[in-house]
Amino acid sequence: MNTELLVKSTASKDAERSISTAQAARLLGMSLTSVQKLVDQAEVHAWKTPGGHRRIDLASVRGYQNKLYIAPGLNIKARSLPILKVVAEEESTSDELKKELAKWSTSFEASFWGSLPDAFLSFTAQSPDLLIVQMSMPLNQQIQTVLALEKFIERGRKSMSAVCLGCSKDLKGKVKHDVRSHVQLSPQPLTSAWLDAFLTGASICSSVGRRA
Repeated sequence: MNTELLVKSTASKDAERSISTAQAARLLGMSLTSVQKLVDQAEVHAWKTPGGHRRIDLASVRGYQNKLYIAPGLNIKARSLPILKVVAEEESTSDELKKELAKWSTSFEASFWGSLPDAFLSFTAQSPDLLIVQMSMPLNQQIQTVLALEKFIERGRKSMSAVCLGCSKDLKGKVKHDVRSHVQLSPQPLTSAWLDAFLTGASICSSVGRRA
């Protein structure tokens, strides 16, 4: 085989097996700084490309996710705040929602996700107590999303609740025989005003529950 083709083939395979630091952070639900610490501690494997870009071995990230899933007490500090994850794929509202989430840092361990697949993958490392999803996709994908959430919750995360906003008016009729109380559906759009009102109510209920 031509040497140049062999080099290109090897580089291509390495690229398929690796991800960027930002992608690793999204998968693990961590900050870029935390991922860098994992690299320094050899918890995940990384290298730099000839162009100076850091690549992280995907298999090592999966392995670390499994490690957290099997023995979470070894690497995650004890927490008292409920975990909240918000998913909104529309860029027009992302900055506004991120600012709103920042106001609630003392009441929730909150994170914002711009991609539903990335949010789902992060559940391996850290499942949320509450998930809020902006349903901006077509009806068929909305149905698949709701059923996937219900299946995930029923399979072992029954303390988790999900709220899907911006739902198609036809969605409830399509999934009414499959969806139980774990997933709430609403045509209401996800806005910072709605998020503020909802988290105010959730925070009050959480405080009352802790005092009971």
